[in-house]
Amino acid sequence: VHPNIPLDKQLKEQGVFIEKSVISIGTFDGVHLGHQALLNTLSAVAKKNNAPSIAIVFKNSPRSIINKDKNVNYLCPLEERVRLIKSYVDHVILIEFNRSIRNLSSTEFLNILRNHIGATSLVAGENARIGYDQKQIKELVTDHETNCAIEIIPIQIKLYKSTRYSSSNIRSAITKGQFLETKDLLGRYYKLEGQVV
Repeated sequence: VHPNIPLDKQLKEQGVFIEKSVISIGTFDGVHLGHQALLNTLSAVAKKNNAPSIAIVFKNSPRSIINKDKNVNYLCPLEERVRLIKSYVDHVILIEFNRSIRNLSSTEFLNILRNHIGATSLVAGENARIGYDQKQIKELVTDHETNCAIEIIPIQIKLYKSTRYSSSNIRSAITKGQFLETKDLLGRYYKLEGQVV
């Protein structure tokens, strides 16, 4: 069960007070090569804008709430995700995705980030969607630069042998035992951790 704490309250509870920032948002499961390209762009844009780079990381996959999928298989534990992401950005903010966040429109969601952590630019994959209205990043380029003064920077999705870099594609490759392809998508060897009983 995920506590239904509103996004603005979660941000306040973490005590992060930043006047100006460049952000990216996601679960970043596996921190694969597609994520790495996005985080590198995030870092470069932040340096250019003389602002800190922030990765807003959902602790749980939005699928666990939207699709009520209680059996999401993550490629790596949250602690590992955070460790990997920290090598690219200045700050990592952990957010619990819940019904309250799910019910925010794209405008409401971005305005909260603007008001609470000074988000001036959002770097995201071109097919990413935000808010209950499921606005695609490409649509937000025109919609929100005036509505909430956040610059939207869409990143073209990288392909590997015509396959999209995505956590679901990597999970599929692991299931099929395609570990060399998994390495090529992750940018490192896949590690399975757990207790031996």
